[in-house]
Amino acid sequence: MKKVKLCPECGVPRRISKENRWQDNGAILTFDRDKVRERSAFYEVAGLNEFFRNVEALIGESMFRIIVEARRKDVLGFLEKYLSGMRGVLARSLGGRIVYHNVATVGATFGLGHFEVREVKRGEYFTVYCRNVYSVPLLAGDLMATFNAVERLPAAIDIKEVEGGLVCTVSRGERDETISSRLEPVYVAPKPGSIRFERCTRCDTPLYMKDVVYDYGEGIITDKHTGRRMTFLSTSNMEAIFREFEQELGEEIMPVILEAQRDYAKKTLRGDELASQSDVRDFFAIRGLGELVGYDLKDNRLEVRMENAYPHLMVVGMLHGMFEIVTGREGKLSYTRGDGESLLVSIEAL
Repeated sequence: MKKVKLCPECGVPRRISKENRWQDNGAILTFDRDKVRERSAFYEVAGLNEFFRNVEALIGESMFRIIVEARRKDVLGFLEKYLSGMRGVLARSLGGRIVYHNVATVGATFGLGHFEVREVKRGEYFTVYCRNVYSVPLLAGDLMATFNAVERLPAAIDIKEVEGGLVCTVSRGERDETISSRLEPVYVAPKPGSIRFERCTRCDTPLYMKDVVYDYGEGIITDKHTGRRMTFLSTSNMEAIFREFEQELGEEIMPVILEAQRDYAKKTLRGDELASQSDVRDFFAIRGLGELVGYDLKDNRLEVRMENAYPHLMVVGMLHGMFEIVTGREGKLSYTRGDGESLLVSIEAL
């Protein structure tokens, strides 16, 4: 892969600090040529996969195709803009191989895994070897979107397990117009906030990210503070997935999503990460999930107020799990959403 340029002061890849900017309101805004494209989250890889598994286990049904299509559409929107104008003309005139290799480099930088482009046949297919994949259904969406953007054709994907990883072949396919028409990503502009990060004086990234380890060869990002693998996640992508879950399965899927997220939090997070209000505030802020502006924990009850909480189902489920970790008791959850992404959460011990 190409050499990754780093900030000389904090060591964060320049591509990450340029595209993802931590705001003082609990949001990470992703920029494309100095224009806000969406919100992102710096999120645990295990949490993402555990969440998907928990939802499927609770409903007894695979959600693979929904997750793939939501991701494909989200990534395609970015790639179509990236490949607009002369850049796109040049990339396609070279057969697309340069684009596939560039996507592999970007994927490794953002912690999506290690990718090797094996074979490309213009207008027909491309094959890539993958290991350390951050999420199989999300990766499938990434690869299909790349084929869509380069070849301007609908895509199908075949995934084979091999020793040490996967071999993915993306080829001409048929687009599911019904589902893709419903999975429209939505950007929600966050409100101003009052969080103050200690920041790198060169690239303005929070100094928390200085203690994050980037293994570009393997495509893995590890947070030394927790020891957990991380990646950058499109929050609008997750919201689109949640909306499609509800479209297909009805409102009864909402408690399932919350339970799946709570179960992940209880399984993964540690009590020392949540010891104080400032710990919880920093937890959400560095992940870009919102700003904690009110936190009242008593022996049997937790009251929380957040601004810019997004995606709200992930935040609410996480808070539920945090309460049960800190108190050691099961909790009854209730919450309300206000204007924008305001959130009031109440959890009472049973």
